[in-house]
Amino acid sequence: MTKYGIISDVHNDPLIVAPAISVLKNQGAEKLILNGDIGNCQQFVGSVLQIAGKSELETYVQPGSHEKLEDFEPVIDFFKNKYSNLVNCVENNKISCKGHDLIFMPGSDFSCGGEYVLSMQNGRESGFYQTDNGNIRLTNMSDLSKLVTNPDKTIVVCHVPRKFDDVENGVDISHFHQQRVYHRDFKENPNRYTYTELLVQPGTIPRQQIENQGIRTFRLEDSEDYILNTTLKLMKKEDMEKIVVSVERNLNRGNKDLKKVYEELGIKKAVSGHFHESGHRACDWDGNSVEEGKKVDELFWNSGYCDVGQVGILDVQGSEVSYQNIRLQDYIK
Repeated sequence: MTKYGIISDVHNDPLIVAPAISVLKNQGAEKLILNGDIGNCQQFVGSVLQIAGKSELETYVQPGSHEKLEDFEPVIDFFKNKYSNLVNCVENNKISCKGHDLIFMPGSDFSCGGEYVLSMQNGRESGFYQTDNGNIRLTNMSDLSKLVTNPDKTIVVCHVPRKFDDVENGVDISHFHQQRVYHRDFKENPNRYTYTELLVQPGTIPRQQIENQGIRTFRLEDSEDYILNTTLKLMKKEDMEKIVVSVERNLNRGNKDLKKVYEELGIKKAVSGHFHESGHRACDWDGNSVEEGKKVDELFWNSGYCDVGQVGILDVQGSEVSYQNIRLQDYIK
């Protein structure tokens, strides 16, 4: 049996990591996983890694959607030479321990300024690339097929979750404002209108702030038919061929390719972060809620958003796992 303390999504203050690790250790964590979004500058990443290094817990570290190459790579190289308990999972994708395998998938399919890209690429190996948009380090999802040797005893640790279809229990629910450009569907039917997603903004942004930019906004409760019909009326009124609007939504935003790869390889256990609104959710393959503390052979778990005090412990025993959600506020007065 091995207990992993898991921390992800530290965006505001690296100093929260020290009390988080202390609580995790007191709750029995034997090892530590830093699952992405641990800093968007060298000083931030360095602070987190120094705290983890001083904890003396064997610590597995991977970037998520915010880390840049110049902020993450030289800093982790420095600190893993200083602290032997730090493991760079960009270089070490597979860790075997007491009858189970941890497989790490660094990066994200959605960049928040980060340069570690998680993607399905045909024929393109994982590694460093110079692109028209700057340098990136690619993790090809198809590499999982090379790493998975025993699916039943494999846990994938990825900042990004796979796609689910259950809004109530899925670990990939996001509250966001989706900026869409509506236009004719020239690929299939020019007489029909469709939209292309331009960008996604956090749901915490006030709608008025978006409206102040001159963009028509739609609410959570507005149906897709209402949005389309209203948008077409606006386009006709203004004699426009296309128009940009903003739509507020709560939706499953997990990765479809990751779901497909998991299904093909028989992966039924994975730990994620990334979607703050889904912190501390857990479900099985079909999106049914999984009870905290119960040993199961299927688990997809969002270990939590550390900025609001959410961390957790993954308990692994052979092919079975259980999880413990921890609210730091319950332990730190």
